Amino acid sequence: QRRKVIGRNKQKIAKMDDEIIARARVRSQRKKVKLEELERFKSEISHAISSLEVSENQESRPNTEKEEQEFARIRDETLSKIERAFAKTQAEVNELMNEKIAHFNSTMTNSLQNLQNTVAFRSSKLTPKTEPTPKTVWGEKVHVKRAPILSKLFKQEDIRTIYNIFVAVMMLMACNLMMTKYKTKGHLIDFSLLEYSFGDAGGFFAVWIPMFIGHLLIIPYVQLIKTYRPPAVVHLSVYFMFLGAFVFLPTYLLLVKSFPPATGMIISAENVRMGMKIHAYYREKMLYGFGNNKFNLFIPEHAQKAGVTLKNIKRPIINIRDASTELGRYLYFSFAPTLIYRDDYPTLQRKTKWARVFIDFANFLLVVVFSFMIWEIYCMPHFKSTYLDPASTETFFHSVFLSILPANICLFLAFFGVIHSWENAWAEMLCFGDRRFYSDWWSSKNFAFFYRNWNVVLQEWFYYYVYQDCMRFSLGFITKDWAVKFALVISSIIHELVIIGPQGFFYPAMTLLFCLPGMAFFRSFKLGPSSQIANVIFWFFVSLLTGILMVLHARAFYTNHSGDATQTTDLVQFWSFILRSIQNTFKE
Repeated sequence: QRRKVIGRNKQKIAKMDDEIIARARVRSQRKKVKLEELERFKSEISHAISSLEVSENQESRPNTEKEEQEFARIRDETLSKIERAFAKTQAEVNELMNEKIAHFNSTMTNSLQNLQNTVAFRSSKLTPKTEPTPKTVWGEKVHVKRAPILSKLFKQEDIRTIYNIFVAVMMLMACNLMMTKYKTKGHLIDFSLLEYSFGDAGGFFAVWIPMFIGHLLIIPYVQLIKTYRPPAVVHLSVYFMFLGAFVFLPTYLLLVKSFPPATGMIISAENVRMGMKIHAYYREKMLYGFGNNKFNLFIPEHAQKAGVTLKNIKRPIINIRDASTELGRYLYFSFAPTLIYRDDYPTLQRKTKWARVFIDFANFLLVVVFSFMIWEIYCMPHFKSTYLDPASTETFFHSVFLSILPANICLFLAFFGVIHSWENAWAEMLCFGDRRFYSDWWSSKNFAFFYRNWNVVLQEWFYYYVYQDCMRFSLGFITKDWAVKFALVISSIIHELVIIGPQGFFYPAMTLLFCLPGMAFFRSFKLGPSSQIANVIFWFFVSLLTGILMVLHARAFYTNHSGDATQTTDLVQFWSFILRSIQNTFKE
């Protein structure tokens, strides 16, 4: 009987051995799983068989129940190890399949959205405007493949002719400047203003390189949050302290150290851009990287009344992988012309057109040169002689009307050079598909439309990360109207941080001129979609405010950088000088 029991046990174990090997072969063929663990199981089973054979040859005959218990223990251990191996393999396969399915869904969603946008664009002129759809009331950004508007318009010969005329006029201005330089200084070409404005390259890289390395620290910080899962209050407090220090330190250096104007603006603009990228990455990972929560499932009351449901919202697919994967994602996002973070973006399935990149960068450089030409021809001779008399009302308004034309030319040059050419060049180098950097802001009939379409990349950051998040993270406590006001305040602060770079001190002229009128005329001039009067009134205000802005910043710059005894780089004394000028104006 003992031999029969041992024989049956041998047969069972041999059968289990065969089944394990067969399953391992199937898994290795279909799922490419290594067989090291299974070989280890086989060796354990062989060891168990050998132990049973040894017990068979022993002269002493132990109790049969103990042998059965030992066999049951070995069998249970073997089966448990096999089950754990299968569970581990199944989890890895499920994770891989989920990633493939998510990538397929994202690709199909972008393709369908692109098709819907194409159909809507072609039928927009044939269908009347309707109420906003639930998607436009509340939701998340969906990147689709789109070309810039100017790239489409430049394919038309008439629009291309306007570009050619503008280039020809700029060339004539360059000839005028060269003749003036030759008459006054004896040489045709003079780049002294450009050299001064873009000087101190060593100081620039001494600030930019630590700033770039510092904004990458958000990646290990998110990895630490994923590993240790601290309370929200803790990691939010550390994050805001880090973000505040990241923005404050370069700004403090700009106020303390006197950088050239263009160099200072590049530093301040890069500081703001990297800070906004940091917040975008952190916000998306915290909101969607840990699964569903009450914040990413929240829909405000006004959106629910408009028919928004969770089925209408296309939430982004965000996960937190290992540090090397996250570094690659973040580096692409860091240079991509967007401020909305996603793990994957729609890309063009073709090679980079380097000729297109060269043309866009050439346009940007020409815009820089033309802007300095306008400043040197129209602005420098006038403001060098008028900044000493800032309290004269007649002189001030005379300067404003003289500055309206060059200020608006600089406005168009800044739009074409930075928002169109610069961002389109980086998008082409990275094969970035969504190139809706702006919309038809030139047809604005009110300030609200202008703010939404002048710089779509920046506006989307304010819309999703300030306007919507005010309502989202307060769970509806902050109303829609207050969220709009808060977004305008944050927008004005960020713009002023950029202006600190070339000025070297805090001077919120843009906030006073554009933020307050923007809040006052936010819903003004709605005279109908076909009315041209609203567009004329809008351009009247924009042109006037742009001229005033140029006068204020030019006078402040020359006052701060002149050798006059009334000026100083100290902030308190400078503002006291401005207040005395305002008082003298009212006395007149």
